[in-house]
Amino acid sequence: MHGLLERSRDIVRSVTIQPTVDRVLALEEVYEVFERVVVSHSKYEESELEEAIGYYDAL
Repeated sequence: MHGLLERSRDIVRSVTIQPTVDRVLALEEVYEVFERVVVSHSKYEESELEEAIGYYDAL
């Protein structure tokens, strides 16, 4: 996760300096990977907390 955030930061900086198609596409690619990681992690957390959430009627 940390590496993806650093890579995103670096690409965003490069896009702001020189917005080329290749740099924008690279940013899009990193964002898509980041999105998959976050969604996957959220699903894991949900499944781990499902019983506790149900127990406390949090939903």
